[in-house]
Amino acid sequence: MSNEGLTSGPPRGRRVLRRVVIGFAAVGLAAVGAVVFPRTAERMGPVADVAVQAERAAREVGFEPSVPSGLPEGWTVTSAKVRRTSRDRAVWHVGMRSADGHFVGLDQVVGADPGWIQGQVSSGQETGTHTVGRRSWILRERVERGTVGLVHTGPRVTTVVTGHALPDEIPIALAAAEKLASALDLPDTRL
Repeated sequence: MSNEGLTSGPPRGRRVLRRVVIGFAAVGLAAVGAVVFPRTAERMGPVADVAVQAERAAREVGFEPSVPSGLPEGWTVTSAKVRRTSRDRAVWHVGMRSADGHFVGLDQVVGADPGWIQGQVSSGQETGTHTVGRRSWILRERVERGTVGLVHTGPRVTTVVTGHALPDEIPIALAAAEKLASALDLPDTRL
C-alpha cells in the first residue's frame, strides 16, 4: 500500500473551516473596534491651524467652510481636510476630540443627499429638532452606537455635526455636538 497523497496534518476540510472561522473572528473584531473607537485614525494628534486649512479648501468645496471658534479649553482638532463622497462631492471635514476625550466631527457639503446624511450619522434615526443658539437642527440618534447627529440644511450647504460616546452616554455625545454646533458660523447664514 502506498502513502502517496497522504498528509500528516488535519484533513483539508478542517483546514478550510479553521481559516473561515479565523476570518469571521477577524471581521468581528474589526467591527467591534469600529463601534468602540470610531474614526480612530483621526484621533492621532492636533492640527496646527484649521483656518488655514479651511482657506485652502474653499475653492475645492465651493463655499467658505466653517471654522470652529470659542470651544471649551482642552478641545483639540485632529483633522481638517477635504474628503470626497461616493458621488465625488467635496466635503469639508473637521475632526475633534473634546476635553473628556470624545470624538466630535463637522462635515459640510454642497448638494447633500439623504444617503450621505445617513452615513454621517451612523444611520441614526431622526428624533426631532433641536435648537442650538438661534438655529434649528434636525436631531438624529443611534443610541446603540452612542452617536448623535445634528443636521442643518441651508440654501446651499448642509452641515452635519456628530458626537460619539459610549451607548449609555448619549447625553454626553449630544452636549459635545451642541458645543461644536454653537461654535460655527455656517456658510449659508453669513451676511
